[in-house]
Order: sequence, then structure tokens, then C-alpha cells
Amino acid sequence: MKTFVTVVVLANSFSAVLGNPVIVPRTDVSPKYACTNHSDCGVVTAYNCCGMIEVCARTDAVFTRKEGCPNGGMSVCGWRVPEGCGCNIELGACATNVL
Repeated sequence: MKTFVTVVVLANSFSAVLGNPVIVPRTDVSPKYACTNHSDCGVVTAYNCCGMIEVCARTDAVFTRKEGCPNGGMSVCGWRVPEGCGCNIELGACATNVL
């Protein structure tokens, strides 16, 4: 852990000198939503108990029907189509209304 922190501190120090900020990915964000720039994110197809839905997530994220409705059944249906999907750099996660 100490080595990782040292590497991050050194990388940030060098980037500050060079004027290029280093973005360290957060580990508390699901890999399906984690991002470091806007091109990582897009509107992709996911599932819930109603069927297919559109969500703002990583463009390479794969969602399965089993994840969306693990116990089967139905749900209250209705959702908005995501708008302005992009990377919220502060959170390190894909989010709507960013662009």
C-alpha cells in the first residue's frame, strides 16, 4: 500500500510540473460505471424487471437480464432516456446531465 501511495504522489508531482493532471481511477465505483474521461461513457442497454432500459454507463459495460431482475418477477415500469451522458470526473463515474 505504501508503494502505491508513493507512486501516485510521484505521478501527481510530475504531472503538476508538466501541466498534465493524472487522474487516478476510484476503486469504490462499479467497474461498469467507472471512468476517467467522457469518451469512456455512453448510453448502453441494461435490464430491469420490466425488460431492456437505457442507462449511462461505460461503453464497454455488459449487463445481463439476471443482474437486472435476479429474483424474476415484475416491477413498476417507466424511466427516462439518459441525456448528457458523460464522465463526472470528480466522482470517477458515468453520469447523466454532465455534457
